[in-house]
Amino acid sequence: MVEDDFSHESTKKNREAMYDFFRKHLDNPGNSNDQEVELLSNGELQVTNTGQISTSLEDETVFSLNRKEAEKLIIELQASRQDLENHITGVLKSAKKLSGYQEPAGVQEPVFTGRIQKEAYVIEKYFVQGEGNYVIPYLLMIPDKPNTKALIYLHPSGKSAEASVVFLKIRLIYPSCR
Repeated sequence: MVEDDFSHESTKKNREAMYDFFRKHLDNPGNSNDQEVELLSNGELQVTNTGQISTSLEDETVFSLNRKEAEKLIIELQASRQDLENHITGVLKSAKKLSGYQEPAGVQEPVFTGRIQKEAYVIEKYFVQGEGNYVIPYLLMIPDKPNTKALIYLHPSGKSAEASVVFLKIRLIYPSCR
């Protein structure tokens, strides 16, 4: 946390602390010192002659331009869906590209760290190495009398968060569990 003794504004001290945070946590190269930049003029910032889309582009508005673009994209989407196999392949490829997905370099075996016996089920504790310098902990809940149902529960606060909700759901799936 960085604070500066000024009114509510972007001070050099605060900016440089922010730059350093992003440089460090996003693994960005460079230094965190404030740099002088040449600002664009008002004319250079203006995209149309008048600065307004509706008066520069024959009464078009941002809404009407977006609507036309959306209609064009809908037609392209409907055409793509005619060949469903290629469409789905393209959707998966686009999703991977947009999300930045990368195939894991290798799959490591999970590490078993303990077991908790409950009535009618057992909880096994594991962790697996993440793609970076971190591990991903997880719990595996195994009923004494398994059926064909399964439950995957993920919580942004970790494996121990809201465990009571998980146990309630296990009881719904496996009524014999207590």
